[in-house]
Amino acid sequence: FVDMQQVTKSRSNPFNILFLTACLILLFDTNQLFDIGFLLSYQSVLGLMVFYKKIYNKIEISNWFGNKAWQIISGSFAAWMATLPLSIFFFHKFSLFGMMSNLFVVPVSFGVLCSGYIFLLVSKIPYFGLILGWIIDKLLLIQNKIILFFEKIPFAFIDNLYLSAFQTLLFTLILFIFIKFLIQKTR
Repeated sequence: FVDMQQVTKSRSNPFNILFLTACLILLFDTNQLFDIGFLLSYQSVLGLMVFYKKIYNKIEISNWFGNKAWQIISGSFAAWMATLPLSIFFFHKFSLFGMMSNLFVVPVSFGVLCSGYIFLLVSKIPYFGLILGWIIDKLLLIQNKIILFFEKIPFAFIDNLYLSAFQTLLFTLILFIFIKFLIQKTR
């Protein structure tokens, strides 16, 4: 839908596109509303849409590497805060080092994504598919090792947290309002 919007040069609110896609998915399968992946995906995208640019614009970093790191941190923080209530509700814990691990996981994931797209294009060419498949396999292995490393750090997460559905909804609303308040420009 975003690509269609760009091709047709129409103006629409990105929130409308987000909710339209959610509604279309729910039209075909209403059970998705109770799927952890569906809820976490849409909550994290909503968090990125609402908070990412405001967090990113708070600090200006001039060098390329520092700026890329700040982009990852800003995006990770926005998604982490947005999904925090759902993480507690479904998994009864949350990670303290998740954002730090994203500094390493996000670039590797980007490599997996790019390699996957290239793989789709050249997989039928002899040896290219095998080589790219090997590269993707190694990148995924590296990604999993990074995640396991951060998971094994003592006090990497706080667990045994329990929220009811109502408490989760209330916590989400309070969190969004609190973050919105924190990142607003002040006099």
